[in-house]
Amino acid sequence: MSFDYAGLKTDVEEILEEMGAACTLTRPVDTSFTPETGAVVDGTALTYAGFAVLWEWDSGDKGGKAGFSDLTQTVTESLLFICGGLTVKPNKADTLTFDSIVYQIVHAQPLAPGATVLYYAVEARI
Repeated sequence: MSFDYAGLKTDVEEILEEMGAACTLTRPVDTSFTPETGAVVDGTALTYAGFAVLWEWDSGDKGGKAGFSDLTQTVTESLLFICGGLTVKPNKADTLTFDSIVYQIVHAQPLAPGATVLYYAVEARI
């Protein structure tokens, strides 16, 4: 007998909404070029709403934990967000807006038992 994770997903999203804050994932859309006119038009970015909490973590946790990158940057420190309610998986081209600050995504790892994504652990930096 398999476990139905849909109810657990709903619980996780409710907890993130109650304990966290709204976040917006922004995905850029490619620009288009019209050779006849020479016009370059920027595409409209796609946005996805969700809720997130900022997870306090030790930068020493970065390699080997939950598949996060072991890249280090001396100028800015990476932050870890737990994001729920997103309908797409975050990727490196996306940004995450949380508490009016825009973060560049470094890595995202879903927690997805039974193919149901409960949340994404998102490593990001300013």
